[in-house]
Amino acid sequence: MVDKFRLTLFDRFCLCFPPGWLVFVHRHWNHYHPEAKSFSRFELLLFFFPGGQYLAILLRLLRSWRGEEEVLFDKEYQRAFHEEVLTRLCERQFLPELMGVETLPESPPVLLVMNHAGLTFPRDIVAFAYSLRRATGWEVQPFAHPDLFDHPLVKLLLPTGWSLALGGIRAERQELKSALEKGTVMILAPEGARGPGKGWAKRYRLQPFDPAFMAVSKRYDVPLYSAICIGSEEMTRWAVNWRKGAKLARSPLLPISPLTPLALLYPSLLFWGMKTKMRFFIQGRVELDPGRSTKATYLAAQTLRAEMQSKIDELRNR
Repeated sequence: MVDKFRLTLFDRFCLCFPPGWLVFVHRHWNHYHPEAKSFSRFELLLFFFPGGQYLAILLRLLRSWRGEEEVLFDKEYQRAFHEEVLTRLCERQFLPELMGVETLPESPPVLLVMNHAGLTFPRDIVAFAYSLRRATGWEVQPFAHPDLFDHPLVKLLLPTGWSLALGGIRAERQELKSALEKGTVMILAPEGARGPGKGWAKRYRLQPFDPAFMAVSKRYDVPLYSAICIGSEEMTRWAVNWRKGAKLARSPLLPISPLTPLALLYPSLLFWGMKTKMRFFIQGRVELDPGRSTKATYLAAQTLRAEMQSKIDELRNR
């Protein structure tokens, strides 16, 4: 049994210095997974110097270039990460509030859909999962774009297998099916990459929903609930998605903002967001019948989108 991770003065400094929060994440991961491939202490120190992260990545590759490690969902690590890392990050950066949790069923499975923003790392979904786990005690698993697991920048900067160990589920049909059959509490953003990719100019304007989630909910008889997040768009103020650059980088998203020069010096800032207050409103069970035809399912998904958009406008005006 590994002893509980204890916060040091160095960890507190990492939380105060934006490029250092990723160092804090790696230190926590290394504490519970000392055998896993990761950055050494010296390489982590390089994260604090302009351009040092590039050297750290190079040294890591030269030292431990091997095949992929198989990593599975680790319930104990998710619990430890929520209690020892997310609690501090949320208190400093996200300040989440959760309302409407009393509308949820007494036990899983549950499929929750919510609006999504952020352009890079899904911080709003992470904060929602944290708030939901704190309120219900459930183990929550976000449904994430494959790039959150496979993109080279993610693999180079984040711990190997970290997203999977925390419960992330790849946005693929078979993965979704398997998770729901196990009775998972799952969070899904039906806008897909279109949500975070819309940029600051279209903040809080929901993009078309992919209707697959409605058909899956009906097929596996999993209750579907909608949730709204207010405050997530402010994490990436004034940012736009550079589509041509994203295509060249083979990524669905590539944010450009006044902070881009800093991100070139400190790549880990791409995963960081400005301080904001996130409020999550669970709207209750979705009663729309998606029907059997593809067209009926699509129309039901867009009807839900219109209802959520109306509620977002109402909450923002309030």
